[in-house]
Amino acid sequence: MPVKFALHPTPGNPLPHGAECLTIKTRDGVRLRGLRAIPDNPRGTVLLLGGRCDFADRYFETMCKLQDRGVAVGSIY
Repeated sequence: MPVKFALHPTPGNPLPHGAECLTIKTRDGVRLRGLRAIPDNPRGTVLLLGGRCDFADRYFETMCKLQDRGVAVGSIY
């Protein structure tokens, strides 16, 4: 049974436009949490990789700023 992941925006750290949670299953069966936020007509893509026990919610501000520049953002955490 797939696990649903939730994002936790706050008034000071809003959710990036169009952000959605993903479950990425690796070839050996490990499930990774992922997030993507894709603006209209992206010019490129940036993949944010946090450290151990990090969480994507921490990078919402960075993701929003990248989207403002027309960049799609992905994260595995």
